Amino acid sequence: MKLIDDIIEILSSENCNLENALIKTKILLHKMGEKSLLTWVNQELNGYDNIKSVPDYRKIQNIVIGSFQNYTTRYTNHPIPIMHLKDKELDFFTIIKFSDSISTIESLSKGEDTLYFSLGLEFAPLLTKNLDSSLNVTNLKRQVAKSQILGILTQIRSRLLDFILDISEKIPEDISDKDIKSKSKEIDTKEIFNNAIFDGNITINIGDNNKNKSIQIKNNFENLLQKLKDCDLNSEDLNNLKESIEEDKTIINHEKKEFGKNVKNWLQNMSAKTRDKIAMDGIIEGLHEFYGWLT
Repeated sequence: MKLIDDIIEILSSENCNLENALIKTKILLHKMGEKSLLTWVNQELNGYDNIKSVPDYRKIQNIVIGSFQNYTTRYTNHPIPIMHLKDKELDFFTIIKFSDSISTIESLSKGEDTLYFSLGLEFAPLLTKNLDSSLNVTNLKRQVAKSQILGILTQIRSRLLDFILDISEKIPEDISDKDIKSKSKEIDTKEIFNNAIFDGNITINIGDNNKNKSIQIKNNFENLLQKLKDCDLNSEDLNNLKESIEEDKTIINHEKKEFGKNVKNWLQNMSAKTRDKIAMDGIIEGLHEFYGWLT
């Protein structure tokens, strides 16, 4: 099919225009009757309106730097020690989630070798807690390398190419627009898309606005961690949960949807520790998904 060949040619060219490839993929999915798969394409083209939905390949590590001075000394773009921060604070300050449109990211990739993104001075008291108290902070920034931005583009390009190559092997060259919809259902385009774009871990929910996305948690502890990341759990809590799940493997009552004794004990400890009903509800819901008890 010519449209598929065109997308492959764009993605395999030395000067790949990802925006063009994504637009043509959008047309292709419409022709295939797979409008529910447009969420990812539209978000890559237009940007992610919900920061929580930004995929992992758009998250990159950064260095926190600052400029500060006192009466005798001045430091410019100096790395700031931040190991005193808590886990969630570290994640916030050292991981940038790029929600921008693909055109913006491509533009960033053509800039300087080192890129800087401003941080508000309101974070200064927290970040500079271990610095000399006489120093006055004048500037805070995140520092990233251009190669990291290029890495985001490479991930998007590679995932999209995997999808297009997979379906190109299953769709005849001379197929008509009329027949391609039934062929798409026959080859299970949704499954191919999910495996190529999201490594098989994320599924697209079909809704009125086509903007919802969920993580498949069943029997996947790493994805369960993603579900629980906003529940105020530290690394020790999560390690204890993992151990409890392992110890309960043979005594889970799936018919009654009942947790094993170790997970029950862990939940009791967390309830006493957090005293946050919303967080506890989120934890329990995550565990129900992990065990496959939610439909």
